[in-house]
Amino acid sequence: MNAPQTTTILLIRHAQSVWNTQENQLCGSTDVALLPEGLEKTECLARALAGRRVDAIYCTPLQRSALTAQAIARHHDGLKPIVVEDLREIDYGQWEGLSYPQIAARDPELYGQWMDDPTDVRPPDGDTPREVAKRAFSAITALVQKHRGQTIAVVAHKTLNRLILCQTLKIPIGRFRKAIKQNNLAVNEIRFIGDEAKVIHLNDICHLQGDIGPDS
Repeated sequence: MNAPQTTTILLIRHAQSVWNTQENQLCGSTDVALLPEGLEKTECLARALAGRRVDAIYCTPLQRSALTAQAIARHHDGLKPIVVEDLREIDYGQWEGLSYPQIAARDPELYGQWMDDPTDVRPPDGDTPREVAKRAFSAITALVQKHRGQTIAVVAHKTLNRLILCQTLKIPIGRFRKAIKQNNLAVNEIRFIGDEAKVIHLNDICHLQGDIGPDS
């Protein structure tokens, strides 16, 4: 009987965007630009992955993800990032662009529920983490099926990555903020062997050589 093939997902958070400079400001599905220095640092990540086998590169529809993916692709001849709609970041609806104190003042009861256990809490006109976790993990599973035995890079977002990692590690998704950290340009390595998934590296930022902010 043949041994199951190992499929590796390099799950990456995009470079620093304009809104990432404001602590606890929700960005979500808003298509904000990368900072010039964030775009510059994509090369640190790209060079770190240049020596690795990468068979395909996927990104989300948002420019901060696409530009980060393009930097990686330049070091892998013939590869172009492919957009996967179901990997888009959570939509915080009317909370996008607001800080935590602003949200607390605007929707105090809902904010309290969201801070206590956000699993099924829906910001006005937004998504719940459970909904996002379901579509995101389904998208990852489909990519694993498509790329059996290969290594692929997936450039996505802070909350989406946390939700995928919570499901992989069997952590309740309501704990995504407390349990999983995701710096800008962090690499998480997940290996799928048959139906088993193992997280090999979590929030790896060694390629940035210490040039990071407190929660960049």
